[in-house]
Amino acid sequence: MSPIVKFPTSSKITAALLCIGILTTAQSQPALVPFTETFQQTFLPGSTFLPHWTGNRMTDGSMGQDIDKATGNRALFMAPVGEELPTIATLSLDLSNFQGQFVYADFLVATRQNDSEDDMKRTKLSVSISVNGGPFGYEMKVGPNQGFRNEDTDYAFYTYPFPPLANGQPDIKLRFTGKAGGGRCLPTKILIDNVDVKASPYDMQKPFIVGEVRPSNLNTIEIRFGEPVLKSVMENKNNYSFSWPDDHQFTGSAGGMLPKVSKARLANNGYNVVLTLHPGMNRGDYYGMVIQRAEDLYGNFIDYEVEELVYNVPAPGDLQITEVFFADPSSAPPKQKLQFVEIYNPTSKAIPLGGLRIKGAISAHNMPNVKLQPGAFWVITRNAQAFYNTFGFSAWEWKGSWIEYPTQHEDHDDGIIEEQVLYIQTTDHHGAPLVDEVYFNLNNAPWSGLCVNGYSMEWCNLNTDNSSSYNWSLANDNGAPYTYNYQGNTYEIFATPNTGRPGPMVCGPNNDKVIVCHQTPSGPVDLCINPADVSPHLTHGDRLGGCAGTCEEQPQFRNIGTAGPPEEQSNLLTVTPNPFSNSTFVSAHSSLGLIREASIFDLQGKIVKSIDAINQEYFTLFADSLAPGIYLLNTRTDRNSETVRIIVQ
Repeated sequence: MSPIVKFPTSSKITAALLCIGILTTAQSQPALVPFTETFQQTFLPGSTFLPHWTGNRMTDGSMGQDIDKATGNRALFMAPVGEELPTIATLSLDLSNFQGQFVYADFLVATRQNDSEDDMKRTKLSVSISVNGGPFGYEMKVGPNQGFRNEDTDYAFYTYPFPPLANGQPDIKLRFTGKAGGGRCLPTKILIDNVDVKASPYDMQKPFIVGEVRPSNLNTIEIRFGEPVLKSVMENKNNYSFSWPDDHQFTGSAGGMLPKVSKARLANNGYNVVLTLHPGMNRGDYYGMVIQRAEDLYGNFIDYEVEELVYNVPAPGDLQITEVFFADPSSAPPKQKLQFVEIYNPTSKAIPLGGLRIKGAISAHNMPNVKLQPGAFWVITRNAQAFYNTFGFSAWEWKGSWIEYPTQHEDHDDGIIEEQVLYIQTTDHHGAPLVDEVYFNLNNAPWSGLCVNGYSMEWCNLNTDNSSSYNWSLANDNGAPYTYNYQGNTYEIFATPNTGRPGPMVCGPNNDKVIVCHQTPSGPVDLCINPADVSPHLTHGDRLGGCAGTCEEQPQFRNIGTAGPPEEQSNLLTVTPNPFSNSTFVSAHSSLGLIREASIFDLQGKIVKSIDAINQEYFTLFADSLAPGIYLLNTRTDRNSETVRIIVQ
């Protein structure tokens, strides 16, 4: 029996490929087959690379020649910058004289540790092909299931069989692509040597799975091969079996039943196998799948084991990023700092996390098989032991990268870093929309105001839009801070993992009523209602807590006994003009009585101006001491407290 070959199950084809045309050197002349490349001829970064080859990101750090060779005195190295910037080397070939023959490429691959062994960021290598100027396809993953670890390895031998449609074609492009995960950390260095392209009158190569095996839905799996496969073998439903992976204990709801293939059929002229499952998979559960035999039309066969087969596609908004802690005040090196990201389930149903990824500023792959309950939080961290020691409960640890923080990274002495993003990605990496996405630029306001050592930045009201920077603030620091110890030194941490801020919950003169965010055709409004009326509101989609659009201290709500029709809700404080440059006129509705005093807050909650003893229904607000920007004006009246946003130009 042939050895079991394990194929990776995760990759992302990114829009960054569109940039390759800019970065790629001049087109090369096709090489005649047989062709051997040992990378002995010298090329310099930014040069035309080697004859018959083109490349991108030809720099001393990203791609070039290396003396750590398999034979001769040089090899090609790749050290991708990130997932959005793949490193690519392309070989042009002319197969005009090989009609009806079988072409394949042999090559050697090794890895070299880049930075320290604690840096777990992996590099993925793949080989693909383009025929006569068409798109690249028939991608074959090279190396371990999850990519090459950041470690030293010996050279290993690999073979890429060309798909039959490439035979006899004059314009073939063979492409080697290296990708690394997002975020910081250095990925491993890939070494490639002794690329040997040759042909044979006989097909002697075993079939390979193109890309990764990914479910189309809970009941369908489609497997694509690099060549047509044998119908009698591949349509045998007993050829496929499922198991529970050793590292993912079953927690599903189907009584412990494993999926089973009820039908297998060939598609796409025999290149694809479509499996129909009954029973199907459970959303978010992990499975292993074994193909007992995959055989091509010429009798070549191999067994495959597919690891971490999982399907999970929550709807956008089913999970939300609610808190991010990156400002570890200790002197720990970046890869050992205490950082965490908190997510929240705002829905009324349990949301499985298995197979989802949090990516962007970090690279957290394939979350564990957890069912996050309605209204519950879940936390992932860069340093699980430090997190537990600080907050007293466990969080899942991600590997490989960290969130950049101005002035705390050796690459950014000026404190300037690029805009970062955190997003939750489904198992349908290419088709489904993101579950949630938050961009933050720590160089610019208001994000820059959240760069405070020891503080997390927190979505300050779960009823607002977390994609708006104005709905984030420093974590609530009421009460004593947490204590974080690093190498004998103690640091204060202000953060609130595993909790959220739904906005004020009580209201009324005696704090005996409840605030709900009430949905109306014209948008959400805050209501202050009797506790007995809360349940009907929640049934109709309202939420507990205020729906203020900013992080102000005081909510905007109508103090009424029961919910009234939408037209009864109004803003009782008027600011005209708004925006303003020099001054504006502030007036209160007569139902509020007199305005007694007013305070102006910046978006970090700091009072920047106070006006006492107004004692009128109106007053003129001067912008004399206020810098241009957005502020919150809070007034205390005889009846209530009202807050509105003002803009100084």
